[in-house]
Amino acid sequence: MALPAPRQELAGASCLLEIPEPPTPKGNNFTKGARWSPDGSVVLTVHDDAILRLHHGLHDDQALAAVAASSDERSAAPIVAYAEAAEGGAVLDFCFFPGFTLDCPPSCCFITSSHDHPIHLRDAFAGALCNSYKPYNMVDEVCHATSLCFSQDGSRILGGFSQTIRFFDVQRPGRQVQDWILSTRKGKGQKGIIGALASSPYAAGLYAA
Repeated sequence: MALPAPRQELAGASCLLEIPEPPTPKGNNFTKGARWSPDGSVVLTVHDDAILRLHHGLHDDQALAAVAASSDERSAAPIVAYAEAAEGGAVLDFCFFPGFTLDCPPSCCFITSSHDHPIHLRDAFAGALCNSYKPYNMVDEVCHATSLCFSQDGSRILGGFSQTIRFFDVQRPGRQVQDWILSTRKGKGQKGIIGALASSPYAAGLYAA
């Protein structure tokens, strides 16, 4: 998988980074998603083997210039994962903490949702599990989120489910603290699975689903 660096042009040069396909017994371990951390220091990828991989993202001008100078303009510079974490099920969504910066280690984390598993909060240094957030449905069974996002200030986690958005307090692992039911079977509203979520960077409490 190839992806452009956050700042592609640097002193008249361009740089393209490539994450090679990890080996797997199945023979085809395609990339299912990739995210840059907000400060550009880390790249998080997910492949078909349900393993999360963390890569250094060349976030400073000096590192980016060195790669641009040493690589061919027509080819991508490979980057290798420095940490991995297995989720145990197909990864459905993942995102970084909105205030992520290497200058503040407690902010270096991300959340993931995978099939038949709770929402996981992991650190971005080794991929270690920090907290778990368990979504409960209407019949009090644990279910999985199809989509994820943080609130603007990073204090809450939002998960998308069938006709429902569930909220979790980052500081209180476990059960959700609030449900937004968007539709009922017979009523009007947004029906179906909430497959995408986004928090507005300009207005607290405003979300798109």
